Amino acid sequence: MGMILRTCLSAVLAAACVTVAAGADEPKKFPENKPETIHAAADGSFILPASKCEVYGRSLEYMPKDRALGWWNSADDHAVWKIAGAKAGAYEVWFEWSCADESAGNTFVLAAGSKQLKGKIPTTGSWEKHQKAKFGTIELPAGDAKIELKSEGKIKEALGDFREVRLVPVK
Repeated sequence: MGMILRTCLSAVLAAACVTVAAGADEPKKFPENKPETIHAAADGSFILPASKCEVYGRSLEYMPKDRALGWWNSADDHAVWKIAGAKAGAYEVWFEWSCADESAGNTFVLAAGSKQLKGKIPTTGSWEKHQKAKFGTIELPAGDAKIELKSEGKIKEALGDFREVRLVPVK
């Protein structure tokens, strides 16, 4: 019995070590999260749903019931979307998110290559109440790009739950 328990425990620990090592470089896999390249809509905008991004980090998860990224508790958590067909220029950045009062105020960074938008995540009143709002603008290069959403530094409680990032060309 002791030998079987040690063997099982060794196998579990080895699997955990492999998972942690893979998590640093490889995106996490969730059944209803299908990362894919997102093309510009007819009006030039990009809709980046949580279900189509790569998910990285210790705690970040795709939550299919909410169609959102959640459990964003670690500074190494981040999401990456791949876009194609962007026209160079300024884009409005819109989030659909939720954030409870005790987690409000964390700083996000949205990056497209060397360009960044930083801001604070406000409360929506609860984790169940999602809102849509404009958070600023970012410059996109022409063609293909990776869009990364992450926190700036340590997170108080959680960054937020994110259903969607929307990039809309500035007219």
